[in-house]
Amino acid sequence: MRRWLAWYVAMAFGTVAVLLLVIWAVGGFDDLGLSQDGTIALILGVSVTVFLSFGLMGLVFYSGRSGHDETVMDSEKPFENDRKD
Repeated sequence: MRRWLAWYVAMAFGTVAVLLLVIWAVGGFDDLGLSQDGTIALILGVSVTVFLSFGLMGLVFYSGRSGHDETVMDSEKPFENDRKD
């Protein structure tokens, strides 16, 4: 399980790094009309947002694979009979 998580984190960082390098190499940041500080803030903001979404999706997949979701569903089954009455 940890091997999958490490692979997922490495791929997330790699994907964002490659995307930023490609955009920078093409000169995509020059036409924004922002100062250097504004460009850095934009890159950091987008990167943090992407990493947060990768992290949350990783936790969803981890929860689904680890069996925690089934444990919660099994613990609610006794209460389903009480609701039908």
